[in-house]
Amino acid sequence: MSRCFYCNTKKEMFITGARPKNEKMRKFKYCCDNCVSKTDAFMDFADRTRATFWTGISFAALLCILGIVLSDFFHTIAMICLMISFFVLGLTIIFFPHATPEAFAILSIKKTLILAKILGTALVLSSPMWILL
Repeated sequence: MSRCFYCNTKKEMFITGARPKNEKMRKFKYCCDNCVSKTDAFMDFADRTRATFWTGISFAALLCILGIVLSDFFHTIAMICLMISFFVLGLTIIFFPHATPEAFAILSIKKTLILAKILGTALVLSSPMWILL
């Protein structure tokens, strides 16, 4: 018995869909046509927003590095930089929940998106904690 690539449902009869990725065909199994269309929509969204995702991650990393560098001289400004970096990182993960193909294989796309949004929300909610340090 196999599992659906999108919703991780166990089923005996599957629709096999192929999607060109990195100049090779990858075959996935789906439980219904709805899962095929949702997977295609997510993959198109991921392809369109990849640059924006990496821009948000890079901006958050630069703010974090700036906060670490400033921590010896200006403690308050450093904590504000760290707070903003966690907030930006959380928002980036909430709005652009990209994950690795290994996570998709283990959890399915649907559960991986939910997990990414939960972790992004946790980052956003924990960002004010840096003020307390």
